[in-house]
Amino acid sequence: MRIVMEFERKRGWAPEDVSNQKIGFDIRSLSPSDSLTGKRDVRRIEVKGRSRGVPVTLTENEWRKAKQLRDTYWLYVVWNPREPNYEFVPPIQDPAEKFAPMVREVKAINHYEIPADAIRRISLTTSLSPREKGER
Repeated sequence: MRIVMEFERKRGWAPEDVSNQKIGFDIRSLSPSDSLTGKRDVRRIEVKGRSRGVPVTLTENEWRKAKQLRDTYWLYVVWNPREPNYEFVPPIQDPAEKFAPMVREVKAINHYEIPADAIRRISLTTSLSPREKGER
């Protein structure tokens, strides 16, 4: 994040870290105001730092936002970001369009969630044996 934030500031833009909002991108960056119109361009930036050669993965939310926001969505990749000789890949505008022919969906189950009220309901119908209760 730090590398990309610095890059945006150096080019005169105003980056804001929005990663904790879980809105499908990490940084919202605004250009300087146009002197005639006052208009500011926006980049919605997804940042990926990876070891060189490791595939970049986007969450379902990030991919959906990339498809929705198109030209204002940018992918910034930094290879080996923790190394002094990291490589900053040129930013990629509209990655959903550019990578559509080669992207593959990966389905994975992260976890299963059991609601607390279900635990309570089931526990009311379950009784412990004397042994499970620690009785002899």
